[in-house]
Amino acid sequence: MDGIYQQGVKVHFLGCTEFEKIAYTPVYSADSTTWNRTGGAGRIFYWNPNRIGYKKLDKIALGDKTPKRLVQYHIRDYLFRDQLEDYLFQELRLSIDDLTGENALFNRALANIHYFVLFEEWVNRKHKELGFTF
Repeated sequence: MDGIYQQGVKVHFLGCTEFEKIAYTPVYSADSTTWNRTGGAGRIFYWNPNRIGYKKLDKIALGDKTPKRLVQYHIRDYLFRDQLEDYLFQELRLSIDDLTGENALFNRALANIHYFVLFEEWVNRKHKELGFTF
């Protein structure tokens, strides 16, 4: 990939939204349907600042309908629930109840879209730090 980047080619990752793959390689853009599918599956993404290193993504299930293979953490026993609730309220004026209630699908999509807006900022910051310019 570095050779392509050195030649000025802008690379697009299709279907990839993993921070470690995008942030540490000279990728110009990326997209996937993850933001939408994740909310529909009853989950949200949370960039957990309490995690050490670059793997800070917590995938949090909000109900019991999410297939077990997709559950990394469940909200009922999530160790960082208080921090997540603060983040949701401060950033989006949402509560956990908003993510499970009447407008749950919309609110989960909103939370996940917001996650990816922040994700873009984190990737851009890392690219700048690594000297990638496009």
